[in-house]
Amino acid sequence: GVFLHACWHKLLHPAAFAMDVAGRAIAAFSKRFGPYPHDTFTVLAGPLTALGIEFPGLTVIGERIFSLEGSVDGVPTRAMLEATVAHEVAHQWFYNLVGNDQATEPWLDEALAQYATRLYYLDRYGEDAADSYTDTWWSRWSRVDRTLKPIGLPVSAYTAKEYGAIVYGRGPLFLETLASSMGVPAFDRSMKRYVERFSWSVARSADFLATAEEECSCDLDALFAAWVGSP
Repeated sequence: GVFLHACWHKLLHPAAFAMDVAGRAIAAFSKRFGPYPHDTFTVLAGPLTALGIEFPGLTVIGERIFSLEGSVDGVPTRAMLEATVAHEVAHQWFYNLVGNDQATEPWLDEALAQYATRLYYLDRYGEDAADSYTDTWWSRWSRVDRTLKPIGLPVSAYTAKEYGAIVYGRGPLFLETLASSMGVPAFDRSMKRYVERFSWSVARSADFLATAEEECSCDLDALFAAWVGSP
């Protein structure tokens, strides 16, 4: 098993909750994508402006959401903490285990981590909870009126508002569309193969596309171009 650390400042209950979420996420993603690559995982509360940030074997969660009470921007803090921890755990596969150029192709870690977070909700709570999480992607994308701007652009090609809306909102919606087009079982297999093939290396958008096409024996170029852009 994985030994989990939780670090907190007199926040025993949020730390226990965060550690439970992390453990369940690690178990879900290990089954779906391949083994977690480290022996420990640490959850640390810190003074971030972001909700969370990933490091190998570690996530720092913003102190403002490290609570089980109240709300942030109208969202219950408990729900935000759970989603953020699960998302950051997903980065242990998409950023840590399978690397990517985060400046030029941020969708390869952020959109995949968002999609994986839906799978955490699916495995833990079922379809209704997973669908509720999917609704947050639509809400994000709607912040820019659901513009069809590609998800596969460099960070510098987006405004701050577009980056969150496109990469974190439209990005996982592309993956859901891709899964529907390929068939969910084939897509799940392609995700696992992608992790196996590119573990401890840097993957590109073209690598993700090629792995998916290999698994489904289908041509995904048009779908990929419409959502991601040219790999």
